[in-house]
Amino acid sequence: MSDKSQELKLDEIIDESKSVEEHGFKSVGALKASLMYKQYHTLTHKIFIFIGGFLAGFAYMLDSNLRSTFTGYATGSFGQHSLLSTINVVTTIIGVAGQVLFARLSDTFGRVEMYIVSIVLYVVGTIVQSQATDVARYATGAVIYELGYVGIVLLLMVMMADFSSMRSRLLFMLAPTFGSVILTWTSGNILSAVGPEAHWSWGIGMWAFIFPLANIPFLLCLGHMWLKARKLDEWRELNGTRREIFKRERFNFFKNLYWELDVVGVVLLTVVLGCILAPLTLAGGLQKEWKKAHIIVPIVVGCVLISVFLLWERFYARFPLCPMTYFKNRGIWCPLAISFLVLFINMVASEYLYTLLIVAVNQTTTSAQRIITLWGFVTSIVGFIYGLAVIYLRRLRPGLIFGTSMWMIAFGDVPLSRWHSIQARNHRC
Repeated sequence: MSDKSQELKLDEIIDESKSVEEHGFKSVGALKASLMYKQYHTLTHKIFIFIGGFLAGFAYMLDSNLRSTFTGYATGSFGQHSLLSTINVVTTIIGVAGQVLFARLSDTFGRVEMYIVSIVLYVVGTIVQSQATDVARYATGAVIYELGYVGIVLLLMVMMADFSSMRSRLLFMLAPTFGSVILTWTSGNILSAVGPEAHWSWGIGMWAFIFPLANIPFLLCLGHMWLKARKLDEWRELNGTRREIFKRERFNFFKNLYWELDVVGVVLLTVVLGCILAPLTLAGGLQKEWKKAHIIVPIVVGCVLISVFLLWERFYARFPLCPMTYFKNRGIWCPLAISFLVLFINMVASEYLYTLLIVAVNQTTTSAQRIITLWGFVTSIVGFIYGLAVIYLRRLRPGLIFGTSMWMIAFGDVPLSRWHSIQARNHRC
C-alpha cells in the first residue's frame, strides 16, 4: 500500500475539516500534534528530528544501562541486595500502569506536554534515588523515575513514528536505540570511571542534569514546530475550543476523563500484577516461604481479581484497556504474544547476568558491563540495516524468522560457555 493511500486513510480518521466540537475534547491533543508535525515536512527537518531523537534515546539508554548496575550496588550498600528483584518488579508494575495513562493523557493534553511532564518525573525520581539512605526511599525514587522513563520511551517512539511515512516508520522508531552501537564499548569505561561501589549515588544523580541537556535539540525542534503551528487558524480554533469546553463543561470534562482513562481498569490491573508478581519475587526459591500467609493470600487475591478485571473490561468500562474484540484478531494477539515472550525471556536471562559474569565467570567490571550491553550493539546494527531494507522490500516475516532462529542458538550457547569456564578453572587448578 502506498504512502499516499495511508495518508488518505489517516485523513479519514482525523478529518481536520470537521469542527473541533465534532472531534470532541479527547482528540484535541492529537489534532494539535498533527498540526505541529505538518510544519516539518522537508528532508532537512526530518534529519534534525532524527538526530534529536537519537540524542534523547542515547541518554536514557546509557542511564538505564548504568542505573541497573548502580541499583545492585545501592541495595548492597543498604545490606539488602536480595530486594533487587523486588524493586525491579515494583517499578515494572508501575511502568505498565504508567504506559496506559501516558498513552491516553497524550491524546487529551498533547504529546509534547506529556513528554515534558515525563522529563520532570524522570529528574525528580533520579534525585530521590541518588539521595536515598535506605531501600524504602530508593524504591520511592525508582517508582517516580520509572513513570518518567516509560513516558519518555513511549512518547518519543510515538512522536518519531508520526514524523515518518509507513515505509520509513521502522527506521525512525529505532532511531533512539541506535546509540547502543556506542554504548556497548563505552558504558563499561564510564561505569569504571564513576566507581559504582563508592559513588553509586553520584552515578545516578548526575543524570538529573545530563538527561534534560540531551533533550535540548529535540525540544528545540518541537518548540520550533509549536511556534510555526500556533500561527495557523486551526491552532487558534483548537485552543479556543478547549477553553470553551472546559469552562462550559468542567464537571463533565473530569467525568469523561475518568471514563476515558479507565481508572478502575488501571487500578485493577496494577493490583493484579502487584498481588501476583511481588509475592513470587519475595518467596523466591525458599520452600518455607511458600507456606506463609503473606505469600499465599496476595497470590489468591490477585488470581480472583483477574476475573473481576475481565468482567469490568467486558461489561462496564466505556473505554476498556483491553477491548475483547481486539483479541479475536490474530494481527493483534500474535504480536502481543511475541512481545511478551521477548521481554519475559530477556528479563529472566539478564536479571542477574552482571552478577553471574563477575562471580562465576571471573570477568572484570568493564568486561561484564560490555557483555550485558552487547545485545544492544547488535540490535542497533541489524535494526538499522533491516529498517532500510523494509523501505524497499516491505516484508517483516523474514526478520521474525531470522531473529527467532538466532535466539535459539544464543540461549543454547549460555550453558556451554558456563561449562567451558568451569573446565578452564579446573584445568588451572
